[in-house]
Amino acid sequence: MISVDEALSALDENRPDWGEKALPLSELNGHRLAIDIIAPFSHPKVSVSVMDGYAFAAQDGDKTLTIIGESRAGEPFDGTVNTGQAVRIFTGAVLPNGTDTVEMQENAILNGDKVSFATHSTHRNFVRKAGADFVKGTTLFTQGEIITPAMILAFATCNFETIMIKRQPIVALLSSGDELKPVGSLLEAGQIVNSITPALTALLTQWGADVIDLGIAADQPEDIADKLKSCKADIIVPIGGASVGDYDYMQSVAKTLNFAPVFSKVAIKPGKPTWFSKRGEQRILGLPGNPSSAWVCAQVFLKHLILGQQTLESEILDESLPANGSRETYLRGKRLKNGKIKPLSRQDSGLVTPLSHANILIRRTINSKELRAGLNAEFIRL
Repeated sequence: MISVDEALSALDENRPDWGEKALPLSELNGHRLAIDIIAPFSHPKVSVSVMDGYAFAAQDGDKTLTIIGESRAGEPFDGTVNTGQAVRIFTGAVLPNGTDTVEMQENAILNGDKVSFATHSTHRNFVRKAGADFVKGTTLFTQGEIITPAMILAFATCNFETIMIKRQPIVALLSSGDELKPVGSLLEAGQIVNSITPALTALLTQWGADVIDLGIAADQPEDIADKLKSCKADIIVPIGGASVGDYDYMQSVAKTLNFAPVFSKVAIKPGKPTWFSKRGEQRILGLPGNPSSAWVCAQVFLKHLILGQQTLESEILDESLPANGSRETYLRGKRLKNGKIKPLSRQDSGLVTPLSHANILIRRTINSKELRAGLNAEFIRL
């Protein structure tokens, strides 16, 4: 067995470049930027009002002013405002030439075409100056960042129709086992539902990958080989069939198809039977057959292979953790509202419901000592 860190390094060393492509804004979420995003113009391009009110020159704020027109969003005032004059202005409208101040309408006293103000505001700040958000030429986002909905808002503000992203891999999922049946099947004695495929499909989609379901392979080398031979995906993810049982054929079949082993076991709990092989630009990352173990190892290894290094954070423990054994352990846990973290009470790898309550995985290194409440522990977010 190799360590988790060694396995992650091997994934880094053997991650192909899957290229780049342009995507429309509606499809960007979760993808990784292929280029730096440079502001094509300043935002706002000109100074605008942030209130409904009146625009005028600051030195005229304590005078009675003559209203000479109005400025609306999309229809700026066409002219120059001189001393003793004001323009009716609305939220989002361009500040007219000759003005630098806006007073809100609630503070205005109107008398025909004249306006004065009930109090003299010394901190009139109802103007959003040109470039207040960003200035033309500014680097807004850098290559490699993972795109979020908030970033898409900025892209749209810049009037970009498409963005160049790092192409995410096509990932093929292959479950194995004579006992497995698709979700929705009528189960006979000894049969179980293939529950992990729809869950991993959702995870992979969240990470920006395109997913192919290769179905369920029987516990026969010929069936496994047929499914692997025909698959053109960038990454094949076999689930199960890689332990030490008499019917675990996944790794041996991959070898016969010229996939070179990179590692075959990892000192991790849960998930020791995680393995990795390569052939040309194609990769195989095998996950354990146990659904909960497969889920945890997908979060630790598959996500790393697709998106790169994950952020390892540290926070105060809400309760003590016992000493750890000879495999690096990832405990399903929660980050509480007070910021502290705690493991869930049920860690049995055969249970799936604890996963729905977990929002972190707490990392326990090999042979680490007892960690008492009030001390910091490392974790990754889910």
